[in-house]
Amino acid sequence: MKSHAAALATLTGKPAKRARKAKPINATALVLEAGIVLPWRINTTSNANQNWRARYALAKQQRRNTAAILARTMNAIDLPVIVKLTRIGKGTLDDDNNVSAFKHIRDGVADFMGIKDNDPRVRWQYAQEKGAEYAARIEFIAEHVT
Repeated sequence: MKSHAAALATLTGKPAKRARKAKPINATALVLEAGIVLPWRINTTSNANQNWRARYALAKQQRRNTAAILARTMNAIDLPVIVKLTRIGKGTLDDDNNVSAFKHIRDGVADFMGIKDNDPRVRWQYAQEKGAEYAARIEFIAEHVT
């Protein structure tokens, strides 16, 4: 089966353009008591001038790798819980860009917990820190119900 680009190339006689592949994500993580640190550079894609296929590949990779790493390194999470996602980097993003940069990681965390990311038993918090290396920290904080 031909791809859309290959079929279009056949019709027009022009060679098909290939989408740039997403860079592989390092699938190792530093395990903490309450969560993990992923050695990934977290950037917002909302303003990026990038091919949609490359954006989709990166999103799929982040989501799958997040869920897989959590499944390998963490035990089941008791609900209700607060999930704190912290971007570590050399600079900072706007608040709204920080939240959007974690979209696919948030989906991966929800996949790991077996819930949807809008489940009312989970509160999501976002933060940023400056650091020498880029990373993302995921922390699970038990929320006490009174």
